[in-house]
Amino acid sequence: MQRIIMALFMLVAIGCTGKNKKSSNDIVMALTSEAKTMDPRFATDANGMRLSNLIFQSLVRVGPSLEIIGDAAKSWKYEELKYIFELHPNLTFSDGSPVTDEDIYFTFEQYKSENNPFKSSLSFIEKVEIHNENNVRTVILRVNEFKATAYADLTPVKILPKKAVLKFGEDFSRNLIGSGSFQVEKVTSNEIRLLARKKGTTITPKIERVIFKIIRDESTLFLKTKKGNLDIVQAEMPPQKVSHFRKLSDFKVYEYPGLKMNYLLINLKSKDLSKVSVRKLIASSINRDEIIQYKLANLAIPATSILTPGNPFFHDKLKPITFDENTAREKLNQLGKIHLNLKTSNNPVAVENGKVIANQLSKVGFEVNHQSFEWGTFYDDVKKGNFQLATMRWVGATDPDIYRIALHTKEQPPGRNRGYYSNPLLDKLLERGTSIESLKTRIEHYKKVQEIVMEDLPIIPLWYNKDVSIIKNDLKGYEPPLNGDFTPLLYVYK
Repeated sequence: MQRIIMALFMLVAIGCTGKNKKSSNDIVMALTSEAKTMDPRFATDANGMRLSNLIFQSLVRVGPSLEIIGDAAKSWKYEELKYIFELHPNLTFSDGSPVTDEDIYFTFEQYKSENNPFKSSLSFIEKVEIHNENNVRTVILRVNEFKATAYADLTPVKILPKKAVLKFGEDFSRNLIGSGSFQVEKVTSNEIRLLARKKGTTITPKIERVIFKIIRDESTLFLKTKKGNLDIVQAEMPPQKVSHFRKLSDFKVYEYPGLKMNYLLINLKSKDLSKVSVRKLIASSINRDEIIQYKLANLAIPATSILTPGNPFFHDKLKPITFDENTAREKLNQLGKIHLNLKTSNNPVAVENGKVIANQLSKVGFEVNHQSFEWGTFYDDVKKGNFQLATMRWVGATDPDIYRIALHTKEQPPGRNRGYYSNPLLDKLLERGTSIESLKTRIEHYKKVQEIVMEDLPIIPLWYNKDVSIIKNDLKGYEPPLNGDFTPLLYVYK
């Protein structure tokens, strides 16, 4: 009997530990913050969207070089107020069930519902039709007008399994089932394990699984990378630590233009901050060059727009805000004391940069209280409008329609205009911008948009980060993604 009990114990032990066993064909990747949610209907933070991109499929998506590429769709076209998508055959969800027409209809219903943060982007769609003929399935989106951003607007719309969503309800976020290249194996507060799918999806990864290690402490991140515990550190290593890895033969270091625009989010419901004169004072009190040199190891440049310099819509004639401490101090003396509360996440880089910004504002006479919170609390406060100033970043913005998402009056919470900005003139420009078919005309149109925002400063541009990826030498097939997402995991191998 004792032998039988011991044998059973060993089998249970092996079964329990087997779930966490690391295969030689696994990739370990670092994250410095957890995703707020991986449910694609509500994932608006960068990591949440990037992870859901691996688990779920959209019709099309933005590729690593910023072009529109196929996902569930193998081809797509626009003709006579119709966007037409031919789907790959034999798509299945990770539970083995096929992707049905009902799932696709249900997906668009979910994304157009009132509580969905992406609903306004889909207002141009009048009707969804699905045709099946000769084993070819075609999704047709009938629209009320041509929309220049249509394909980009569709990238967050992930195909959902209707039965599973209805079955799990609010618990679907803990029981994610998608048709993407990976499926959820395990999620804890410190680790996310995604298992590669071998059939039923359009791209079969070459690795067995990816293990995302959530490492919030930058010293721990540095040491684990140096020891070889991490295969990929993509745009997460603190700038001051990057130079160390350039000297080590065990690593490849990629430096490339990023799509991260850092800014101060301003709550315009605050009495003082509703005045453009005060916003301009704050902007001119921040010494961006000093922060870039001493805190960011020169891996950044001053920002002027939500769009980054490599974007064809970027307005290259806009000048960064001039740091002018003396003038700012004089003007603030005329206005009197102004108290500001600055919130940041507790990410070490965010905390350090927040401290410097608070100190610079204090030097000209602002009374500044700097607070840092763990990511979930910080992000909830931002979404609820519980802040005056907050350090934020836009990640992955490729189309100028980002200005509508960020600043149109109709995008105020629960949308992503979290500073409650409203400008009727800008609203009209943003509404018209999506219907302009000529690329040249559209570029000129959005230059005017960028000029208005830079003049009115509903957000204060800080800097654009350069991205750096640190990769172990035994990893092959890695290409830095200009859009910052996790698509390299579809192609890398050891």
